[in-house]
Amino acid sequence: MSKRTATDGNAVDDVQCKKVKTQDKKAILESEANARSLAKTKVVYSRRGDAEDTLIVRDLYTGASHFDRFGVKGVDHLERLFHVILGTLSEHRTTLLKRMRFGGDALRDLLDGLSGEDRDAMHAALECYNDNTILPTIKIEMENLETYPQLKLWQYADEKTVKNGIYLFVGEAVKLVQHMNTVFAFSKSDCLTLIEATPIEKYTDDQFF
Repeated sequence: MSKRTATDGNAVDDVQCKKVKTQDKKAILESEANARSLAKTKVVYSRRGDAEDTLIVRDLYTGASHFDRFGVKGVDHLERLFHVILGTLSEHRTTLLKRMRFGGDALRDLLDGLSGEDRDAMHAALECYNDNTILPTIKIEMENLETYPQLKLWQYADEKTVKNGIYLFVGEAVKLVQHMNTVFAFSKSDCLTLIEATPIEKYTDDQFF
């Protein structure tokens, strides 16, 4: 992997309290822009006031390591991140499907459903990323491929200092790219668009038994 270079200002510096209690997840989902659950303690949303071009991912578990947050600002950076994540998942497809205990069908459906245009953009972005010509402050790679694969998203303040980051299991990474496309419309492929669940109707006459 190419060595990261100094920050270029595309990272989000979200200054909320570092350790957020798990029960705050409901508040985030109800109040933050474009908020969506990725897992029991992980959420993705947009920064208030910058909803049109920001992405924040957080792990709200109070016992999480200091790698509990990740953020990017700018539609161009988000689109590059989107395609590099897709490319990373595709690159390790065989190993991931072999190792994953859950979510294999979601990954397979995602990658099989990509259009030719998606694949061209994905390969081009991945090649530029590996040449260190895009996203120079961000490191994206799969870890623990022989056990429990995770996608690592790290941001660097300089060549050696990690500013923040987060780890996502593959199923969470699939939800993340689907969320990104649903919010920012990078692709027209159905496999990359989340279908919102129909809200349960609230009845006022539930005292019938």
